[in-house]
Amino acid sequence: MRFIRSCLWVGLAIGGLALFAQADDDTDIKLPLITLKMQSVQINDVIDAFSKQTGVKLLRPTDDSGDAHRRVSIDIRDKTFSEALDVMGAKCRTIPQELNERGEMPLEWRGDSKDVFGKRPRSVGPLATFLVDSINRQNQLNLDADEPEVARSSTISFTPYIDPRLHVIQWKSEADIEKAEDENGDSILHQDDSNNQPLMNGVQPLWEFQPMTTSLDYDAAKSKKLSAFKGSLHVTAAREIEQMQIDNLLSAQGTEKAVDGLRVVIDDVTEPEAADDQPKDQHQTVINLSIFREGIGNDMWDCVMSRISNSMHVFNANGKEIEQSVNQSSQDDSKTTYTVTVTWKEAGDRPTKFSLLIPTKLQEVDLPFEFHDLKLP
Repeated sequence: MRFIRSCLWVGLAIGGLALFAQADDDTDIKLPLITLKMQSVQINDVIDAFSKQTGVKLLRPTDDSGDAHRRVSIDIRDKTFSEALDVMGAKCRTIPQELNERGEMPLEWRGDSKDVFGKRPRSVGPLATFLVDSINRQNQLNLDADEPEVARSSTISFTPYIDPRLHVIQWKSEADIEKAEDENGDSILHQDDSNNQPLMNGVQPLWEFQPMTTSLDYDAAKSKKLSAFKGSLHVTAAREIEQMQIDNLLSAQGTEKAVDGLRVVIDDVTEPEAADDQPKDQHQTVINLSIFREGIGNDMWDCVMSRISNSMHVFNANGKEIEQSVNQSSQDDSKTTYTVTVTWKEAGDRPTKFSLLIPTKLQEVDLPFEFHDLKLP
């Protein structure tokens, strides 16, 4: 079963607050483990408690199936985010969906109490869980060749589930494989003769990342098990998230915020008159802002610029988020400008507040995984 991917920040840290509390072996990044014990409570109470403890808001299922009124008991002790979500999903018969634009994870009902991850082999670490999806082997004989020979190919496919509180900024497109050995101690890792180097992908933080594949090379008559499969995934994480918060948009012109080598300036906020061909009850609020580069490196500049559009939020006076469009007006190596446009009708939907989230303090992290005794086809 696959899970849909997300596009935004979750578990926000405000004003540069540190995000971490449980260390991985190779880094000083920490994330809190989850402990949740509840007796005979409704499922919605479990969902709310999970959200409160993790800072990642889970949205209750919206369809009225009646399952929300079922009572459950749950006992989660010192589990990682993925482990805890797996247990909760089985108990509550829910399955997570893609994160929305506010970094919330919607849940949907499922008709059984199976684990979220199913029976896939898993490697659990403090910051990430890796699951093997499949091992494939293919033999092909080209009968149009002068001397037909069997072409063999084999791959192992696995999926990383990275704690969304880690705030991954970039990730390597291929995992670094340290070992792939059969039961005889022989390496069955396919040796790639190409000089192609894996790229670092700029992504919004996710929970489920794209499946990764590694090529294997073995003789099925000799190799029956992948006795050891070990490696790591290299990512770049933001140690902190800074927030620029504006509570009175119409008087925000000239407001500035300096953030570790960046400076954000609100150039102006206007409410232009409606055009002649537009309904008279349709209003617009337009925010123009500039982000100046003042000392940060190329990687950090590129990372920030790649996600700024999805990190802006506009709210009305009651704190309700309002849909907006964001256009990048211009960009060079020293400055980027944006125009944020909000269209509204009712006075209660008039934009009054603005929030911008900026990742800071990048750190390189290697997320390890290790599997044993996987059956080979």
